[in-house]
Amino acid sequence: MFNFRKVDRTHDVATGTVISETWWKKGKLDRKDDPAIITRDAVSGIVTSEGWYKNGKRRDRTEGPAFISRDAATGAVTYESWCDAATGIVTREIWSKDGKLNRTDGPALIEHDAATGTVIYEAWGKDGKLNRTDGPALIERNAATGTVIYEAWFRDDRQIPPPARPAAPEKALRPYMPKPGCYADLNL
Repeated sequence: MFNFRKVDRTHDVATGTVISETWWKKGKLDRKDDPAIITRDAVSGIVTSEGWYKNGKRRDRTEGPAFISRDAATGAVTYESWCDAATGIVTREIWSKDGKLNRTDGPALIEHDAATGTVIYEAWGKDGKLNRTDGPALIERNAATGTVIYEAWFRDDRQIPPPARPAAPEKALRPYMPKPGCYADLNL
């Protein structure tokens, strides 16, 4: 059987820069030792994303992430994800800025259980410091159920006590009223 390989390259008309490369084997994204998908900024030529694939699936990268996204102006890594070899499930996602955990609209680090895909760990960070203003900055969950088993609150990398939760309102006891005729035969 033949091992057909194909490489597609797209060039920017104005700059001549190769803005995307995709590597194929037998009609599926596949490349042995390098990313199967590479995109570049047309102006700077900086690689803005890389994806490692084998037989059309994101590849396990024990030595590094399966997907990397970079800032087009600086080339700094802004997002990375790792995959499990057996299941193909994304097991780790990291958002960063200047090499530090950084994300303003969600957790900067997310870990998933390789078997179920359940989020088992979240760390919220800004500028490399654990930080979250509207909830816990560290959350750990049970892999089987997704139930939160640990949480810790941080502001600017300092652990703080969780805010006091409002007490549950007391339920007014409704007096018991038997339905008419229910106890007519009882002589109490």
